[in-house]
Amino acid sequence: MKEIPIGIDLGTTFSVIAYLDAYGRPQTIRSAEGEISTPSVVMFEPGPGGVISANPVVGRAAVGAAAMFPEHVAEMMKRDMGRDTYHRPVAGRNWRPELLQSFVLAKLKHDAQLAEMPFRRAVITVPAYFNNSRRECTIEAAALADIEPLAIINEPTAAALVYGTQHGFVDDGRVAGVERILVYDLGGGTFDVTLMEIEGREFRVIGTDGDVELGGRDWDVAIANRIAEEFMAQFRGRDPRLDGRGFQKLMAEAENAKRMLSNLEQTVINLEIGGDMLRMPLSRTDFEGLTIDLLERTVFTSDKVVRDAGLNWGDLTRILLVGGSTKMPAIARRLEEESGIAASKVLAADEAVAHGAAIYAGLLLGAKGIREIIISAPQLEGVSVKDICSHSLGMLVKDRKTRELRDSVIIEKGSRLPAQGERYYETTVANQRGIKIRLTEAHQPIFENVIPLPELSPPLPERSPVRVEFTFDNNGCLEIVVELLRRMQGIQLSASQVIHQQRIRFVRGELKS
Repeated sequence: MKEIPIGIDLGTTFSVIAYLDAYGRPQTIRSAEGEISTPSVVMFEPGPGGVISANPVVGRAAVGAAAMFPEHVAEMMKRDMGRDTYHRPVAGRNWRPELLQSFVLAKLKHDAQLAEMPFRRAVITVPAYFNNSRRECTIEAAALADIEPLAIINEPTAAALVYGTQHGFVDDGRVAGVERILVYDLGGGTFDVTLMEIEGREFRVIGTDGDVELGGRDWDVAIANRIAEEFMAQFRGRDPRLDGRGFQKLMAEAENAKRMLSNLEQTVINLEIGGDMLRMPLSRTDFEGLTIDLLERTVFTSDKVVRDAGLNWGDLTRILLVGGSTKMPAIARRLEEESGIAASKVLAADEAVAHGAAIYAGLLLGAKGIREIIISAPQLEGVSVKDICSHSLGMLVKDRKTRELRDSVIIEKGSRLPAQGERYYETTVANQRGIKIRLTEAHQPIFENVIPLPELSPPLPERSPVRVEFTFDNNGCLEIVVELLRRMQGIQLSASQVIHQQRIRFVRGELKS
């Protein structure tokens, strides 16, 4: 049976699934409701006696129920990935965010089966600035939905891949000269900016940064707060944000106003709560004034990525807009002011990431010898993708002279993936019984654990060498090897005798052998 290359954009507000057709062209698989995207919203139906349905409603129907049963609805789960639980109880329970995400993935898989596109494996995208824990949680969510990830690929990289191979400047799979593309990816809940070089058939990431707590939803919140202020002014200080159902109505009106103002200079907001009816005009100019701080945060990050790569805006050849929130006119206008380059809107903002993931799935399956699915796709022949580590990784260690903790970076931010690094340390006392591992990411402590050591004969003296190796794979997931060494006279430290080794993987904030 032929394997279909499948790509999934598991989004914060909307998710999209795509496949690669027989000619190497990405195509969106429509949902059972006939839409190109599925809202990343999950609702647990209340049953008789308060019993919660074991099969949650996902997508458009869940959005429709949010105003009636807000306490039974989960949304924006992607922002909670890597945490122990979703940020609030849903239907009276605390939920792991990856479990909630798995319901969305299961819905996408079901819709693909209805479209006669059954699959077991898929490439799944994540924000470029997702850390190790969030990536591991995405892999776990896929497993819970009975999907095997072919790979985890960064969203801006996926968008650049579809742009480069499908939209004109790649000639028979090659680029004339070197293209330097800034991918500005503003989705519903996350923001990424990635700088890429495309030369020949090679796609190289040379810089990335972002904010997993910034997205189009924050523009909605800015409008909602303005509406709430007006509502309180007109109706005896009543705050619609404090009522569950009222809040859902408020956010729906705010999102609708944002979408309207992407096409119109002015709109009118109508909000009815408990018999009180607010009618409030809002202009695009006022909206842009309310959200200028959010936009400037993205421009600052974009400028930093360019400068950190040792480049100026004039060194870039293109700016590519990705993500549904880039439909706001202020985005393209402000980026052109900053860079002097007109931002490209050639891609379908909502579908590009899933399409790029499907292309990457085709490349991976082709590399594995599963080539019969692609009949004629010269634009994909020999294409390679090289990504980088979005965060530095290291350990907190005690300085022998000052006795203070310092961050010892083992893999630098920007290292080409897969990345590997090692450092040698020393034990602090004779016959030490354990090694404290304090992991750091982007110079911030993220986890602490003790690895027990065996009793050895003869006991190891103080300052015995310890080798720590980090391996960061192409999915951006971390594996650690810790080796306790016996120092041998007359040979290099790296050739000392290994007397104990432990190989561990960092998963959901835990070290697992």
